[in-house]
Amino acid sequence: MYATDRHASRNSRHGGLEVRPVTKAVRVTLSASASALALSLAVAPMPAQASYPGEPQCVFDPVALTATCNDFFWTDTLTGNELAVDDLTLVIGDAAPSEIDTAYEPGILANWGGDITLDIGNFASVDVDYAPAVEAVVSGDFDATVINDGWVVSRGYEGATGILVRGQDDVSVQNHGLVAGVTYDGGEYAWNSSAVGIDVGVDGGETGGSVSILNDGVVYALGFDDSYYGGYNTSDVTGVRVNTYDAGVAIDNGGVSGVGQIFAVGDDATGIEVDVRGSGAIAITNSGTVDVSAKYDAIGIEAYADESGITIDNLATGRVLVESDDYAEGILAVGKYGTSDVDNAGLVDVSGYDASGIVAVSFEGNAIVTNSGDVLVNGSTGAVGIGGVSVIGNVSITNTSAGDIEVAGGGGDRPVQGITGYTITGYYDGGDVTIVNAGDVLVSADYAAQGVVANAHAKYYGGDSGDITVTNSGRITVSAYGPTEGIFASTGNGAINITNTSTGVIDVTSEYERAVGIEAENDGGEGAGTLAAVAPDMSIRNDGRITVSGQNYVAGIYVDAAIGNVDVVNTRTITATGVEAYVAGIYAAAHAGDISISNTATGTITATSDAVYWDGGEYGYWIGGGADGVLAYAAGDITIDNAGMIDVNGEMSGIGIEARSNGGQITITNQALGHILVDSGMENAVGIEADNSGYYYGPQVTASALENGVPPGGVTIINNGII
Repeated sequence: MYATDRHASRNSRHGGLEVRPVTKAVRVTLSASASALALSLAVAPMPAQASYPGEPQCVFDPVALTATCNDFFWTDTLTGNELAVDDLTLVIGDAAPSEIDTAYEPGILANWGGDITLDIGNFASVDVDYAPAVEAVVSGDFDATVINDGWVVSRGYEGATGILVRGQDDVSVQNHGLVAGVTYDGGEYAWNSSAVGIDVGVDGGETGGSVSILNDGVVYALGFDDSYYGGYNTSDVTGVRVNTYDAGVAIDNGGVSGVGQIFAVGDDATGIEVDVRGSGAIAITNSGTVDVSAKYDAIGIEAYADESGITIDNLATGRVLVESDDYAEGILAVGKYGTSDVDNAGLVDVSGYDASGIVAVSFEGNAIVTNSGDVLVNGSTGAVGIGGVSVIGNVSITNTSAGDIEVAGGGGDRPVQGITGYTITGYYDGGDVTIVNAGDVLVSADYAAQGVVANAHAKYYGGDSGDITVTNSGRITVSAYGPTEGIFASTGNGAINITNTSTGVIDVTSEYERAVGIEAENDGGEGAGTLAAVAPDMSIRNDGRITVSGQNYVAGIYVDAAIGNVDVVNTRTITATGVEAYVAGIYAAAHAGDISISNTATGTITATSDAVYWDGGEYGYWIGGGADGVLAYAAGDITIDNAGMIDVNGEMSGIGIEARSNGGQITITNQALGHILVDSGMENAVGIEADNSGYYYGPQVTASALENGVPPGGVTIINNGII
């Protein structure tokens, strides 16, 4: 009874009542593909026919302020405005099949005064062309609640929205049935069509507001166009979209049972998109499925917050599946002032031309990512498994023992990376980067690849770089045709601490290029901060296994410090093998500081380099073949202590321990248990070599320090073992 009559004389577009299979069980367990469903929603007739009275059969309860409508087929907009009742609850199709089939106007329009509650029952079907299927608009400080257990579908040439809600206070949407927005080719005059399953907007104003969305049904946003066939129309689709100002957002896809499904298919597609301006935190939980496929940009879950934090949890049953021919992102959280925190215990599977699994960004807050699930990324060019970025705050990334990160890509424009953490600041001190891997990180690339990357830099003036801490107790496997690194850390003037624990395994392979197990460097910083003269230390410790092979240049551990001291400790195994390469088990350079290197009684360092002869006739020559077990360059003092095994085989030349200083004190000790084996098939084989008269790196020794040609430091070599 409570319906507008503007189109009362219009007949059904189907020529008679056609009833869809609207039982909740059928819809929730729907297993058809997104594309197949889209076609059925666009063109398929309903599977059965019946006759119902021409207008809604509604009963109004004045005490409960509830109007209940059942057993009807209606071809116009259904509203409750005729009752002139504030705080109305409108219930549709909770007891008998009830259908609304209309066009150009919403199927249900809820815009009465006060609080709005709209309950679309299990027997209801709302099918609309060229307008939102369900629209609820609330003015003032009143609440809106929309509950769907039925079938809600909107189709349109240039836009389609299943459920549209606008409010200024609290908004709640629950979908236990099916909601779909489907946009398709509108011909030569249609441009940039959009489709949204659930679309919510709240302007919290002075009093603030909130948005709560629960989906344990099915949400579709589907876009089809003629751009593949030479047309110009493109589709931008979103499964669930929320935009607020001064209103927090909580979204739960899956619910207690974890059966919620969100599908988005179009030229550009996003599964869940949340944008909060002003104040208001974002909390997104996924225990169901978010499945996104696009021709261009595709994002599974995307969240942006101005002043408050972002929390995204992909639970153990959660699946975020993203596929694109171009840019693809699994989970993206971007915060301006608050913390961006992403926790994955489920599956994030992403593939595209340029692909990323999980990325957390905060400009002035912290970026945190924790993974105990599976992150699978495949990018034709660039690919990143997990990334964290902050401008002023800290970055913390943890891959637990249950976590599995697998990344494959081209690596042409930039290296393919398993885990990357990055902080950078301009006029302020930079944040710290902390990365902990206890699980598996597997990275492969056609060109360049890196397992774990940590960067902390300050640019411009007045800022100091943050510190870097990387701990690996899991397995890092990196392979590529080009340059490869297992762990790479770079800072301006911050400290670096890297530990490969007793259970840690780092395997790095390059077919034709440089390969390094652990690499750490600082450049002294570009700012003028307080740390510039403090000279922070760089500390690398290996208690596990590092295996590296490659060409050109190969090192188990490589450290290059523009400022500060360097400390390297090996208690387990470092194996470096190269062809046409210079090879070092441990390489350390301190251009303005001291170096300390220790290979303990349980430590083994093996460096092997094979030379290759380039046959140029009378100008032929050998390439590679040089190897060092330990090589240290320093402007200051060098202390090297060996109580374990150093085994060097350089086809052209081999040196067990080599140390060079610009006038500093060099002390090398081969302890009683120390064993240094050196073999060279062609040229020099040296057990220990030391020189403190200057070297080609770092600041040169001043004339006063070299008065009478005597360096200020000395050279001490003690051998109590075997060379």
